[in-house]
Amino acid sequence: MIPPNHRFLNGRLLNLIVMGLALLLWTMRLSSAEVTWNGGGADNNWSTALNWGGAVPLAGDSLAFGGSLRLAAVNNLTADTSFAGITFNSGSGAFTLSGNRITLGGDVLNNSTLTQTISLPMLIEATRNFNAAAGALTVSGVISGNGGLNKTGTGTLNLSGTEANAYTGVTTVSAGILNLDKTAGVNAIAGNLDITAGGRVTFVRSNQLSDTTLVTLSGAGSVFNGTGVNVGMPNSFSETIAGLVVTGGAFNPGPASIWTITGAGSFTGGVDNTIFVGNSGARLSFDSLRLTAMAATAAGVVGTNNSFTLYGNSATQSSITVGAGGLILDGSRLNLRRGGTGTAGSKVVLNGSLSTVGTAASFITEDTAGGMVGSVRLELSGTTAAVEREFNIGAGGANLTINVEMTNGASSQAGLTKTGNGNLTFTGGYANSYTGTTRINGGTLTLNKTAGINAVAANIEVNAGGTLTLSANDQIADTAGITVNTGGTISAWGRNETLAFYTQNGGGVTSSGNVGQVIITGAMRLLGGNVFTINSNAVPAHFQTGSLELGGADLLVGGNNGEGISRTAVTVGSGGLSLKNGRTLTLYRGSAGTVLNLNGDFTGAGTNSIIVNNPGLVEPELNLGLATRTFTIETGGNTTISVGMVGSGGLIKSGPGTLTFTGNLPKTYAGVTTVNGGVLNLNQTAGTDAITNGLDIQTGGTVTLTANEQISNGSGIVMNGGLLSPLTTTETVAYYTQNSGGLSASGNVGHLIVTGTMTLDGGNIMTLNSSGATPPNWQFNRALLRGADILVGANNGIGNPRTKLTIGSGGLLLQGRSITLNRGNAGSEMYLDGDVTASGTSAITAGSSGTVEPLLHLGTGNRVFDITGGTTTLGLEVTDTASLQKSGGGTLVLASGNSYSGGTTVSMGNLRLSNASGSATGSGALTVSSGATLSGTGRAAPASGLGITLNGIVSVGNPSPVAGQTLTLSTTGLGTVEIGGRVVIDLFSGQASGGLNNAASADRLILASQAGVILGGSSVLNIVTSIPVDAGNTAGWAPGTTWQIIDWSGLTGSPSGSFSNLSSTRGNFLNLPDLGVMGYAWDVSQLYSAGTISVVLVPEPGRLLFVVLGLGSVLLRRRRSSL
Repeated sequence: MIPPNHRFLNGRLLNLIVMGLALLLWTMRLSSAEVTWNGGGADNNWSTALNWGGAVPLAGDSLAFGGSLRLAAVNNLTADTSFAGITFNSGSGAFTLSGNRITLGGDVLNNSTLTQTISLPMLIEATRNFNAAAGALTVSGVISGNGGLNKTGTGTLNLSGTEANAYTGVTTVSAGILNLDKTAGVNAIAGNLDITAGGRVTFVRSNQLSDTTLVTLSGAGSVFNGTGVNVGMPNSFSETIAGLVVTGGAFNPGPASIWTITGAGSFTGGVDNTIFVGNSGARLSFDSLRLTAMAATAAGVVGTNNSFTLYGNSATQSSITVGAGGLILDGSRLNLRRGGTGTAGSKVVLNGSLSTVGTAASFITEDTAGGMVGSVRLELSGTTAAVEREFNIGAGGANLTINVEMTNGASSQAGLTKTGNGNLTFTGGYANSYTGTTRINGGTLTLNKTAGINAVAANIEVNAGGTLTLSANDQIADTAGITVNTGGTISAWGRNETLAFYTQNGGGVTSSGNVGQVIITGAMRLLGGNVFTINSNAVPAHFQTGSLELGGADLLVGGNNGEGISRTAVTVGSGGLSLKNGRTLTLYRGSAGTVLNLNGDFTGAGTNSIIVNNPGLVEPELNLGLATRTFTIETGGNTTISVGMVGSGGLIKSGPGTLTFTGNLPKTYAGVTTVNGGVLNLNQTAGTDAITNGLDIQTGGTVTLTANEQISNGSGIVMNGGLLSPLTTTETVAYYTQNSGGLSASGNVGHLIVTGTMTLDGGNIMTLNSSGATPPNWQFNRALLRGADILVGANNGIGNPRTKLTIGSGGLLLQGRSITLNRGNAGSEMYLDGDVTASGTSAITAGSSGTVEPLLHLGTGNRVFDITGGTTTLGLEVTDTASLQKSGGGTLVLASGNSYSGGTTVSMGNLRLSNASGSATGSGALTVSSGATLSGTGRAAPASGLGITLNGIVSVGNPSPVAGQTLTLSTTGLGTVEIGGRVVIDLFSGQASGGLNNAASADRLILASQAGVILGGSSVLNIVTSIPVDAGNTAGWAPGTTWQIIDWSGLTGSPSGSFSNLSSTRGNFLNLPDLGVMGYAWDVSQLYSAGTISVVLVPEPGRLLFVVLGLGSVLLRRRRSSL
C-alpha cells in the first residue's frame, strides 16, 4: 500500500511506479506458473491474491480451481488476459466463472465430478481441448477467435448462453457429449463440427450451428444429435448447416425435426458402423446426398449398422429432399418406412438427378418392418414446374432397384431420363404415377412391379444405348405408349402388356423371347430399326393393335408353339394395316402356325409383301374377320400376299397400285373380291385358288391372271366397268358376268372355262385372240349375250389348231348381239352343244379375211334355234351330225353352205336361206312345218335320198327386194320335194312387155329332184306384186306378158299334183292379183311344164263379168312381207 503522505504524487508518477513494479514482478517470474483458486480472499474477484493463495494470476499462468469456497469466481483482471488453461481439480465444488473475457491459451479440464460453468467470454486463437474428464463442463460465455474447440473426456460439454459463439475453428468432439444449448437461433458453433471416435453431439434447442457449418461424423459409436442411436434427440427441432459427411456413427435428425443441409450430405458405411435414423416426421433437405456402402436394412433393429432409414410413424410424412446436386447411391439402400394407424409414411423428394456409382447394387426400398399405414414415395420434384429427372445408373454392378411409389411430387409433370449403362429396376406393389415421359438413354430399365401395377404411368422413349425390359405383366399404364428410336432396344417382350401406342423409329425388340400377350389400343408403327419378331411359345404370343404400320421395319411371327397349341397371333383393329417402302410381314409355318387377324383395311405404298416362310405342318393365315376389307395400293406400289387368307368377310382392291396374290396357299375367305382401282394380279401356284367366292371387277380396276386356275371352280367373275387384262392362262370359273368393262382387246390367248353361265350384258367385246400351237379354247356351259359381242381370232399359224369357242348344254342367248369367228391362217370354230335363243339383230358369223373359214359345230342331237323376234344370221359354215330346229316367231338366216347332217326343221317363224353355194340346210332333210316359213335366195340340197317337205310358206327372195330373186330347193336320189303349203312369188316389172320377161322381173323358185316334186292338196301359189292393178290399167299391163316363176329344169319328170287354188288353166285365181278390172286373166297352162304364168284377155261374153268381179280389187297391190 502507498503511504498516505505520498498521495500528492500525480497520476503520471503513479503509473510509472506501477509499471516499475510490474517489471520487477516479471523479472522475478520469468516463466508461467499454475495458480490455484482456494477462495481464501474476502470477495470473489480474481484480483484478490488470497483467493489464489497469495499470488494473483499473471498472463500465461494456468488457472486451477479447487476447494469449495468462493465458487462464483469473477474475473476482474484485465480483459483478454491470456491464461494457459483452466483446470477444475478433483473434489472441487461446482464453480461458475464469470467476468472479463480471457484469452484461452491452453485447455480446459474438469477433474471434478461436478458440473463446472464458464460464463465469462473466451478468446481462442488455436484449437483448445475442453476435457470433461470427471464431470460436465458448461460454457455459457461467448467463445470467439480463430481457434477451434476439441471436446474430450467422457463427460458432457454444454455450450449455452444467449450470445453466439464466434470462434471460427473446427469443433471436434472425440469423446463424451457436446451439448448445444444456446438460445434458439443463436449459434453455439460458428465453424465446422467434427464428431469422431465415439463423440456425441446433442441439441437442446434449434439452430445451434452456423448455416455455414460442415459437420463430419466418424468412428463407431459417434452420434450426431443424440446420446445414442435413436436416443437423446429433441422433438420438433430445426437446424441449417452447410454440409454433412458421415463415415461412422449415427445421425438422428429427431422426430418432427427440420434439417436443412444447404450443401452436400454423404453417408459411408463400413467398419465404423454408419447409421442414419430418419426419425418419424423429420424433414431433411440436402443440396446433394450420397450414400456409400449403406447396404443394410434396419428392419426390427433401429441400430443396424450401415443402414439408412427414413421412418414414417408420424401424422406428418417424413421426407428427405435432395436438391440440384442430386442423389448418389454407391452400393446402398435408402430405406423408407410406413407406420401405424394415422401415420403418413415417408418420402424422398428429388430436385436434382439420381446417380449410382461403384460396383454394388443400390436400392430405394420400403423397409416393411415399420407398419402398413401411410405411403412410401420417391417424388420427382418439390416445385410446381415441369421437370425431367436424370437417373444415371452406373455400369459394373451399380444397378438400382426402386420398389416405392414414384410420383410427380409438386410438379405439374415430371419425367425421368435413364442414363448410364447400369440397370434401373422398378419393382414392388406400389404404382408409379409420375406423368412425364420416361426416356431410356443408356443401360436398362427393368419394369418388374407386381402384375397389374403400373411401373410407368406415361409414355416411354427408348433411345440409343437404352434397353427396356418388361419382367412382369401389365407394367405400363393403358393410356401410355412406347417409342423406340435408333439404337434403343426392348429386351425379350415376354410379358402381357396393354399400351396406347408403340412407335419404332429405330432399334426395336430383340430377336427372341417376344412371347407376350400385348394389346396396343392405338397405333403400332414400325418406322425403322430391327425386324419386330414375335416368337413361338407354349402359351402362344398374341399382339393386338388398333392399327399396324410397317414403314421402315419388318414384322416376323413364329409358329412353333407345339402341336395342338393355338396359333401365334397378330390382330390388327379397325385402324388397319399399312406397309410402306419395301416392307415384309412374315408369318411362319410351324407346329401350331400363325395368324394375322385383320379387322380393318390395308394400305400399301412401294413394294411390300405378306409372306409365308419356315418349314412346318401348319400353314399361316391372314384372317379378314367378319367384314369386307379394303386393300388400297398407292400409285406405283405392289403388295404381294403369299399366305392363305380366310374369314367371313370379303376384300376390296382399291388404289392405282398392284396387289398380287401368290404362293401355294389358297385364299378361302367367304366374301366377294371387288377390284375398283389399280391391279389385282392373281399369281398363285397353278390350281391354288386365289379367289374362292366371287370376283367383282369395277370401273378403274384391273385383274391380271398370271398363272393357271386362280379362281375357284365354284366361283366366278363379274365385270362392272373394270378390265380383265389379258387372259393368257387357263381359268375355270362357275360364271362370268359382264355388265360393263371386260377383257382387254388383245392378248387373250389362254383358256377360259365357265362351267355355269357366261353373261355379256354390256362392256367390251369379248375377244379370243390368235395364238400359236396351243390356241385359246374357251368353254361356256351357257352363254347370254345381251349387251356385248364375242370375237374369235384365227391367225394361230398355218397348220396349227383353230381357236375354239364352246357353248355347252346350257345353250346360247343372243339379244341383238353377235359372235364373230374370224377367218385366218388357222381358222376358228365354235362348238354349240345346246340350244340357241335369239332376238333382235343377232348373228353367229364369219369375220376378217383369211384362207381358213370358221366353223360352227352343232355336235350331235337336235339344236333348237328359238328366234323369238328379229333376225339372227348364221354367217359361217354349220357342221356336225346334229339336226337344226328353227322355232320362235323371228327369222333365222343361214348365210353359208353348211355341212351339218341331222336335218333341218322349221317349226315356227322364218328360215331364210342366203347361201351362195352348197346347201344352207346342210345334208339332212328339210322340213317346214305348217305356219312356218322358208324364204331367201339361197339353196337347200339334202343328201341323196333325203327330201324336202314344205307344209308352211315358201317365200322366194329376201325382204324388200327391187328385182326378182331365186330360191333353190334340190333333192337327189329318192328324195322328193313335197309342197303342202303356200309358195309366195313376187312380180317386180315387165307387165307391159307382151312377152317373156327376164329373170329380174319376178322371183323364181328353182326345184330340182330326181324323185319328183309333189304338189300336195293344200299347196297354194301366191303371187304378190307392187305393180298397180286398176281399171284404167295405169301400169300398162299387156296380154301375152309372161313370167317364169318356177324352174323345173332340174326335175326328172313332171311335178305331181297341182296348186289347190289354180282350178283351171285360165282365170283370176285366189292368191293371185285379180286382173279382171282390166279385162285380163291369168293363163297358168304352162306352169307345170315351163313354170310360167301369162296375162291374157278375157274371152267374150264373159269379159264384162270379169270386169265387174275385178272392181273389188282395182287397188290391189300386194307385196310379200318382210320374211
